[in-house]
Amino acid sequence: MIREERTVKKDLGDLHIADLSVFYAEKGCMIINPSSGTTLCVEKKVADDLAEGKISDDLAFVLTQRAMAEYEGARPVREEALEANPSFFLIDITKSCNLNCVYCFRELSRSSHQMTDEMLDRIVNSISDHALRNSGQMIGVQVWGGEPLLRADRIKRIKQIFNERKVTVDLSIETNGTLITDEIAVMLKENDIRVGISIDGDAFIQNRQRPFADGTDSYNSVLRGIKALKDAGVEDFGTITVVTSHTLDRIEDILDHMVKELKILHLKFNIMREIGENRTFSISEDRIGEYLDRLIRKIKELYDEGYSVSESNIRQKIRNLLIRANDNICDARGCQGGYRMISVDADGKVYPCELTDVEEFVIGDIPVDKDADFDKMVEDASNKKEGYFAERDNAECRDCPWWYYCRGGCRSAAYFKLGSVRPVDPVTCRFNKELYPRIVELILDEPEFASSMM
Repeated sequence: MIREERTVKKDLGDLHIADLSVFYAEKGCMIINPSSGTTLCVEKKVADDLAEGKISDDLAFVLTQRAMAEYEGARPVREEALEANPSFFLIDITKSCNLNCVYCFRELSRSSHQMTDEMLDRIVNSISDHALRNSGQMIGVQVWGGEPLLRADRIKRIKQIFNERKVTVDLSIETNGTLITDEIAVMLKENDIRVGISIDGDAFIQNRQRPFADGTDSYNSVLRGIKALKDAGVEDFGTITVVTSHTLDRIEDILDHMVKELKILHLKFNIMREIGENRTFSISEDRIGEYLDRLIRKIKELYDEGYSVSESNIRQKIRNLLIRANDNICDARGCQGGYRMISVDADGKVYPCELTDVEEFVIGDIPVDKDADFDKMVEDASNKKEGYFAERDNAECRDCPWWYYCRGGCRSAAYFKLGSVRPVDPVTCRFNKELYPRIVELILDEPEFASSMM
């Protein structure tokens, strides 16, 4: 079992060693600087020498490269502050949905209130102007709801506007999959739209947790959607699975079903949180460690059988540790909602996160007669240090090895559970404290398996 030892900040002549965490596994050690997120894999003797203050010139050079040490008089490594530079946009095109998932916390509507054509054009053109002002930067746009394919025509229109404006965009949708016909699958393929499908497991689990709005079963409709995607040549889609207290004990069966029967290798498993009235479906924090052990053990079993399964949460944390990736807005450098992510609803209201569509977190709207300045919206809102951007009560997090990547966790989750974005999100905190050490152990003791999940 992996163990951690702390290397207290040391002064060795003119070389100053940072406050580091050293994790010991069976085959080696990983040194982590919590303040910079940099890591270094070394042999145990090197880690032991470091703890005793025995630093060779070669090790001193590597430590300074990794921002784990600095020489007196050298320019110190400073953590860069987050700046307003939105690059990922969510367009909430409808609050209508054809499913009635038992754990859904969104206030979805069966009404006819929809985003107008005029509003859609204003939103997409504002995003286009933002990208072009920033030297045509590559942006990500995700269309969601509700169920976005209730307005499949809008999705095609979004891509058309970006093409007309000559904006390079990574366009994606998250869908329940039930409305994917052969025609829609071809449209998604032809327009290079990435797809994530929400499915919770086999027929029994799916029909129990994600029935249609009229209470009928949805599983076979999702299967038809998956088949239509594959027939159209869309092979690289992934799935999103919500693991609840009712399905945790079947996690191995769910993985077998997704991988062996549905032939899906790109998965994302999200644990159900305690939100609103759906508390009976949430997974208690004291079961997170058990859940992760079973998940990793089953993925390893599938790997040994020849299946290279990539689970999104595990993959991201491997990338965080090995290359200090900053490519995830939620899980790579703490919450970057607003700074890098913008969500726009059907009325043109702008939010820093798609999960916080409450009035107190609105940071602007899409104007009628001019372009939206997303950078200024975020800058003005964040400078006030209130609402979604209120300073967090997470001083104790600075002593955590996973500070750089977590920083108190999900602001939206903290708001829904505790009524404020300021406190530490306890579920993300526990999840990271349980998952990261397990991943460090995999990287050190089973590097080929760890690499297969990247």
